Amino acid sequence: MGDSNLHNHKRVPFFIAGRADGGFRAVGLKAPNRTQFANVMLSSLHALGSDEVASFGDSTAPFDLAGETPPRGA
Repeated sequence: MGDSNLHNHKRVPFFIAGRADGGFRAVGLKAPNRTQFANVMLSSLHALGSDEVASFGDSTAPFDLAGETPPRGA
């Protein structure tokens, strides 16, 4: 975590093990500052086939797991 004394969910390393039948591929991504961790979780659910899930926690938008994150505010 960026500052473990705050127990916030910013700058948290995230690792997914497995391929989810092709839903995930091995990549290293770095999210822009202030990206909600819940955005990554939302995209993970979508990659696993749960497209009907519109939001997860405090997500603001899906995170592009292919490495092409949209500009902030898009």
